[in-house]
Amino acid sequence: MRWLGAGLAAAIALAAGAAQAEKTARDEFSAIAKAMTEGRCDVPRIKALIARPDFDDLGGRGRSIVYVARGLCDRDGQHEAALKATAEPGALSMAWGLRFMDAVQRDDMTDALAALHAAARSPSDQSFQVFNDQTVYGAARTLRADPARFRQFLADLDLVGWTAQSAGYENADWLWSDYAAMLAADGHTEEATRLVLRMAQLGELAALQLDKRFDAVLAAHPERADVRAAAEARLAWARDKLAANPRDGSAVSISVDMLRILGRTDEALALIDQTLRLSGKIVDHNGEEHRRWLVDDRSTLLVDLGRFDEALKAMQDAAARGEHGGPNVSQTINLAGQQQMMGQPQATLDTLAVFGGPAAGKTSPYGQMWVEAERACAHHRLGHDDAGASSLAYVKAHAADNPSAQVRALFCLRDLDGLAAVYIARLKDEVRVREALMELSQFVMNPVRTPLDREYSATMARLRARPDLQAAVAAVGRLGDFPVHPASMTDAY
Repeated sequence: MRWLGAGLAAAIALAAGAAQAEKTARDEFSAIAKAMTEGRCDVPRIKALIARPDFDDLGGRGRSIVYVARGLCDRDGQHEAALKATAEPGALSMAWGLRFMDAVQRDDMTDALAALHAAARSPSDQSFQVFNDQTVYGAARTLRADPARFRQFLADLDLVGWTAQSAGYENADWLWSDYAAMLAADGHTEEATRLVLRMAQLGELAALQLDKRFDAVLAAHPERADVRAAAEARLAWARDKLAANPRDGSAVSISVDMLRILGRTDEALALIDQTLRLSGKIVDHNGEEHRRWLVDDRSTLLVDLGRFDEALKAMQDAAARGEHGGPNVSQTINLAGQQQMMGQPQATLDTLAVFGGPAAGKTSPYGQMWVEAERACAHHRLGHDDAGASSLAYVKAHAADNPSAQVRALFCLRDLDGLAAVYIARLKDEVRVREALMELSQFVMNPVRTPLDREYSATMARLRARPDLQAAVAAVGRLGDFPVHPASMTDAY
């Protein structure tokens, strides 16, 4: 909330010269911003200001800012406030940011795109904010299925100068990578390069060198293709954060991910254990509890080291911890995946049973795809394909929600033709192509692997050898053979 107030304070400073109200109204105007800067929303005071006889004297810009404050502080009044904020003459682009956020939350993508476009057409006042990064990411995931509208969304997002509030922790590089690819394909190499040079997320940087649309960009900037150097830089960033705050759970997880990529698993495990020994809260960059995710990270590291029994025990511990005040969804899905990987299909089904009970309806579309993929896989391995038919049908019908989960299910069924068809289709999709190229590429894998992991690698090798797949790859780029562990760079491993 503090950064919301800071943004409003800056906007109010912009509007102050235009405000012609009496001193008492101006005092109220400034007091609201001060309260929000301190993390306090005083909704009654905002409503009282709006109801004042001299509220109109604040001028269009001033009134617009007050309506933005109302929309941010009063969820029930957000929609009305967004409409009024953008109706005022001289409304700041911040008001259009509120309207965009409100429209996305109402699932009105037409109004959301119109609001963003209005902000992009407005004179630059550097006040544009969306106030919630997940609003932007949610809109992007929805619009990705509509190339024309997705491109307009990305162009306007770039024009308004949007940056993620959680920049550094949750990078928006996948958005800029998508937009850069569109620009590069149209010959706008300079603009594509501008976007590429500000990217830091390793998976996106690695994928650039596989997509031939970026060949001209990388020819001029070959350093962007150095994945190890990018991992070292990202690790250094995370360590600086940890030096300032050892309880920064997000920085610990980022450090662990980079150390895995660099093959320094023992060092990553030592960092996790050191952090978990700290008493009290460990939170992420949003202030939410993060200890369960560190236990999840620890389990993954133990798998890397071939300590499978310990890994399962750690993930069971993580899954037993609550999530957002309710049943744990994320670690329960991860536990089921580990049990599957270690040849325990019945245990996988037993773990997933919670999604027909206490955790029913708690998953995201992405998470539900993992649930159904693991169910279909477990039933097949138990010889109960009829029981897994509905899960397999769900995976095929909702593949766009999580293509990697669809691959998981088809791999479990040993459906090589189905896998080839899925990847060929994704390679023809200008947005999904880099994800497909990354999943088909090769990385340095753990020396000790489960039987299912080894089977997966063998299946992927046969898939890569197919002439139809090779032709599809050659049409758009190439596969990589990266000298690093995949870690979080792809969902496929």
